[in-house]
Amino acid sequence: MDHPTLTQLRTRPRGLAGFVETLARRLYGDPAEPGGPTRRSVVLGAALAGTALTVDPKAYVLRPQSAYATVCGPATKAANGWTVFCCTVNKGSNTCPPGSFAAGWWKAADSSWCCGGYRYIIDCNARCTKCGCGRGHLCNSSCWSCKCGRGPSSSCDQRRHCCNAFRYGQCNTHVRCSGGVVCRIASCIPPYAFENCTRTSLRDDRTSQHNAPCLQGCGPLLRKFQALGAERSYLKSSLGPQKAVGDGRGQVVRYQGGAIYWTQATDAQALNAAALTAYLAAGGPAGPLGYPMADSGSDPEWTQRFRGGSIVKGPRTTPQAIWGESFIVWKRLGYGQGILGHPSGPRTQRPDKGWAQAFRNGCVTWGPRTRPVGVAGFIYLEWMKEGGADGPWGYPVSDTEQLPDGSWRGVFEGGTLTFPGPPYVVKRG
Repeated sequence: MDHPTLTQLRTRPRGLAGFVETLARRLYGDPAEPGGPTRRSVVLGAALAGTALTVDPKAYVLRPQSAYATVCGPATKAANGWTVFCCTVNKGSNTCPPGSFAAGWWKAADSSWCCGGYRYIIDCNARCTKCGCGRGHLCNSSCWSCKCGRGPSSSCDQRRHCCNAFRYGQCNTHVRCSGGVVCRIASCIPPYAFENCTRTSLRDDRTSQHNAPCLQGCGPLLRKFQALGAERSYLKSSLGPQKAVGDGRGQVVRYQGGAIYWTQATDAQALNAAALTAYLAAGGPAGPLGYPMADSGSDPEWTQRFRGGSIVKGPRTTPQAIWGESFIVWKRLGYGQGILGHPSGPRTQRPDKGWAQAFRNGCVTWGPRTRPVGVAGFIYLEWMKEGGADGPWGYPVSDTEQLPDGSWRGVFEGGTLTFPGPPYVVKRG
């Protein structure tokens, strides 16, 4: 039986991914098997077969280089032929920068940056912005969305940036025409778990220790990230490396969808984006909440515990921080199922040195001459209609309570409000 032509391989429904897989199997065996094709062998095999994977195969030179003692690992110079990591040129973000897309991938075994497991490297290729590819798959470099250069001198990752005219093709196969490799993403899970990539696997273990200062390394924060699903989780991709919080105790990694904080006492705990916003607004680790002791929830209603309080999400409220006296009153009145409902705003200071925190059905407040109490329901609405703490009633001095006859009562500095049912009745004094 006649073998298909290279043109047929390229134009089959699976596109470039099918072409790479077929070529790899034909030349070097099954990529899924141990000892299968490496990144270099496929490049050389493709060149020998006269394929159209590259415009200039010699522009992408694979030169192994001995490692030196930096976080960037071996082969860090542009002259070594490798491509820079995306976080180095994309403001710390381990994602394809604007004007590029995930185009292909390979893996490397025994990477210390993935705690001894496989590390997956994803090429982000440039989009062709000014011309097409004709019958090939790579447009002329003058049409790429970036210009050839190297990583910044401020980083040890000074590898090539937007120089190597090459594409593997296992990712986003619907994008037939592209430019060369802009930069590389690093992950500890297979890219087909979070990018539009096939499972066709290539391998080059020489890249297992390639790194950049802006990438996250092995440790308890990475293990938490992995346990949550890594890039396919709500956290998505990292926005920088692990950093010290600055208090001598904590470490943090920021992600597109939140953050992970760690201390020896609390272990690594994750916050989703909304919880992180509330946490930082309350002062973060240096604020009254301290460090998280559990992960953010994902249900319509959840509570995330911290050393000094909680962040609470109700079915119809955004996550809010609650601590100290606010939490004590909320607990006393039945949590989210009580008369206050869930917190709906942050704690705010008042000009008279009192404070208040809004809830879905009322508020918790503390005045200069009163203790922290909760006011809720129709009592709260009438109190606010007449000016709240700044009106004639002043601050509440006791929780809104239901009396034995079913009516409601709120005692304030300026008198008592009652709600025995329609019609609404207000009593002063």
